[in-house]
Amino acid sequence: MSLGAWAYLILAIVGLIVLCYSYWKMRSFRIFILYFTVTGVTLLFDYFIYLWAKSYVYKVDLLHNELDSHLGAMVNGLVLPSFAVLFVLLRCRWYWSIPLAIFFTLIELLFSKWGIFETYWWKPGYTTIGLIIYFPIARLWWNHLNKKWIHFSSLLLSFYGIFIPIHFLHHSVFKMRTYHVEWIEHLQRGSSAITTITGLIFAIILAYLSIVNAGYRWFLFIMVGYIAYDIVLKYIDVVQAEHTVLDSIVSYLTFYLGYLFVRYADRTIKVLVNKT
Repeated sequence: MSLGAWAYLILAIVGLIVLCYSYWKMRSFRIFILYFTVTGVTLLFDYFIYLWAKSYVYKVDLLHNELDSHLGAMVNGLVLPSFAVLFVLLRCRWYWSIPLAIFFTLIELLFSKWGIFETYWWKPGYTTIGLIIYFPIARLWWNHLNKKWIHFSSLLLSFYGIFIPIHFLHHSVFKMRTYHVEWIEHLQRGSSAITTITGLIFAIILAYLSIVNAGYRWFLFIMVGYIAYDIVLKYIDVVQAEHTVLDSIVSYLTFYLGYLFVRYADRTIKVLVNKT
């Protein structure tokens, strides 16, 4: 493998080890509510800063196409939240975010020196300042789950944080489907723009239904709606897949995993709120 592939793989393994340690320390699946919420925030931030504002590019050199940089963004979006979870779990004071921010800034500088990460208008100082704020906000968020808007946002972002990485594997790594929307292709943004819009729409709907304690038939309606939505995209050739049935099954399972987690997170948050 190339230097870029090894570097991002090691970074991903470090993130996984930190997350596993956090789970071992707490011994509760509740930490994944925070993890996927922060993952959703990180990926959504990257969606605007990286994808639309073209602030930097990742050079993983693994997929060998235009989606290779998106793979690096996914690694970044999944590693940072694992450290945020540990920061919250250890109840770190805000100033502990400074060495963490410096640590990730040094990684960014090292990757830039190696030529596997390239910035355009983005500066390392932005990373440092952003992360100094990033970690304390994660702790503040976790401590205020009883607030309805944080409850709602946690459900929304956790669905997004699950749906986007799995869907990325679906269409970019395993190449089971391709997206074709002319105006997005002209902007050179491709499938990531479409999957983000899809993920956000269904995340908002599921979070709202959970908050208002909607009956199961409403959730069933949304699940059927997602299947219909996927079929329509294929019918109008926005989505093209060589193995249509298999692609549809994987697409639905991606949605269903996010749905199951939203239901779990909603119940867990409500129990925590009732205890306080």
